Formats: sequence, C-alpha cells, structure tokens
Amino acid sequence: HTPCEDALEQSFCFIPENVQQLYPKDEMLAEAGIESYLGVVIQNLQGTSIGILTAMGRHKIAPKPQLQALMKIYSERIAGEIRRADDQEKIFNLAFYDPLTLLPNRRLLQERLKLITALSTRTCQYGAILFIDIDHFKFLNDTLGHHVGDQLLTLVAQRISSIIQ
Repeated sequence: HTPCEDALEQSFCFIPENVQQLYPKDEMLAEAGIESYLGVVIQNLQGTSIGILTAMGRHKIAPKPQLQALMKIYSERIAGEIRRADDQEKIFNLAFYDPLTLLPNRRLLQERLKLITALSTRTCQYGAILFIDIDHFKFLNDTLGHHVGDQLLTLVAQRISSIIQ
C-alpha cells in the first residue's frame, strides 16, 4: 500500500507529516527520507486516471486550503498539455500517413525526397526509390468492391512494413 495508490483511489492524498509511519512498507519513502506527501490524480477527458502529480518533502508541509486547489490546477494543466500533444500527433499522422495502410503518404514522400536530395548533393551518396504497382487493382476494386481493395492494400502494406525499416 502506498500514498500514490490512495491518491488514485481518492483523487487526492495529502499527508502533512509522518508519511513513513503510515506507509511502512513503501521503501522509496524511507530511502528518500520523505516526511510529507501531496498527490493529485491527472485525468484524461473521459475521467480516467492517467497519472499522479506528487510533491514530497523531507519536512512537514503545513496544511493550507490553497495547496489542494493549486495542485488541482497544475494537474489539469498537465492533462491539457498531454491532450494537446496527443492531438498534435493525430494531426501529424493525418497529414503524413495513409489512414488505411498507416504507411507514409505522398506528402511525406515529397518532404523526405527534398531532404534526401539535399543530403545526397552534400554527401555524394545516392539511393534509389522503388515504386510498387499492384496489377489489376482497379479491376479488383470495381468487381469485388472497395472493401476488398482496402483489405488487399492493408495486407500489402503490412508485408512491406515487416521487411523494411
């Protein structure tokens, strides 16, 4: 049993002093000489706990009403920054990766070609590009339906990804 587990269960845990006596099996508290603990849960938009913001001290923390409010503000700020980072990653993936195959799209190919071409010019090292065309893909799509074409593209993408870094 740890103060972090209590914070997860209660959304907030404040122990102004003697935290080691209350949690004698928590070796980290003893090793670090922790006397006081303050923890507040960080939650995602669905209200699921995704972490704990903690403040631990080697001295007693005076109980003040502002402490809980301040920790809550910081935990909500952290949750907001995590959401923002997740949103940015989603936007990047939508901009540069095909949502069906999860392979880089034409836009990312063009971006990388610019970088590689510039690097190649400076270093005099050259490479090659391999374009793959699936024979009769349009016919397959038109006769068996787009869902079958999508399955084929996904399978081809998985096979290519498994052999290329």
